Amino acid sequence: CDEYQAVLDAGSGDIARLLTLVADTTVREVEKVLDRPGSDPNQIVVVYGGALHNDIAPPPERAAWSFGPRFEERTGGRYVELDLIVPEFIKDTEVWRALPWYSHYDAARDGASAVLFRPLPRSFVLIFPRTPAATAPPAAAP
Repeated sequence: CDEYQAVLDAGSGDIARLLTLVADTTVREVEKVLDRPGSDPNQIVVVYGGALHNDIAPPPERAAWSFGPRFEERTGGRYVELDLIVPEFIKDTEVWRALPWYSHYDAARDGASAVLFRPLPRSFVLIFPRTPAATAPPAAAP
């Protein structure tokens, strides 16, 4: 499609353009559901878009990449942001440390259970329990 070709043609700006495309495409597709004739204005719509695209209040430099503010406005304040986090992906990096819940999560203490944080009203972070180490099946006899 033309939108994807624009991402390919963007050169070094392709990541930003791709992130914007994901947010814009999500909004367009969800609005089709919300605008269907006879649709219930109180229906629940669940959209998976990752921890970046769903921010209700993204920082200005990432606002174009988020569908959160648009759905917040469209739903009259009934939008809920939920980030789903796999604990094995959490690292001690600047990006992770910048998240408001990071300093409150202790993998050694919390890792065996699911943990739910609420950094802002209508904003939640669910960290799944650590995945148990896989065990290899017994070797087949020759």
